Amino acid sequence: MQDLKFFDTAEAIKNIGGDEEIYLEILKTFAETYGKDFFKSETPEVLNLDLAQILESSDLCHKIGKSFHKLKGSAFTVGANKLGEASKDLEKFLRNDEDKSTPVCEEKLKTMLDHFEKMYEATIKELQSLF
Repeated sequence: MQDLKFFDTAEAIKNIGGDEEIYLEILKTFAETYGKDFFKSETPEVLNLDLAQILESSDLCHKIGKSFHKLKGSAFTVGANKLGEASKDLEKFLRNDEDKSTPVCEEKLKTMLDHFEKMYEATIKELQSLF
């Protein structure tokens, strides 16, 4: 398996029992599931909302947080740890029950989403170079 910048392939292969062939199948499934626009596929209802509108709705925050939870688990499984960490941070922020309808929270979410987007795009680009 070639060295990758955004995947800890050795650790991921070890975690699934050392079978590189199975790992490649899992990577293909990950690419098929997440190789498109995350927000369009996971939470299309947020595409036309601004951050303040999202943060005002605890139901929406929890729903989006659940999508990040799902991605987090999948990312860590395939060894995409940087993406997993970015997803984990967003999940934690969105799913806590504190009032998030403040400018400080809006700026924090924007910063986290910017970081997530960079990790997501780089991870998917590297993944697509494999197949």
